[in-house]
Amino acid sequence: MEPVFVIVRALQNVPRKRDLTSGGARDAIDRWEALLRNCDFEGLQRVFLGEDDDSRMMRRNTVFQGILTIQEREQILAGISDSS
Repeated sequence: MEPVFVIVRALQNVPRKRDLTSGGARDAIDRWEALLRNCDFEGLQRVFLGEDDDSRMMRRNTVFQGILTIQEREQILAGISDSS
């Protein structure tokens, strides 16, 4: 799957997710939006692979639902890990 497609779809999910959340969850959605709009691939990688509480919180409040299959997600994460 093309990265541009993933970014565009995730950005399309932002308003709906923002409407359904509040507090820290809404902050996470705002942070996802900033990472995506700035094409901050290093920041995205940190969140996707991070084992810290902040990364876990971001992943619990993701904007990527319905975009990637489980297999596609695993392939992307494997590729990121291989290039690190």
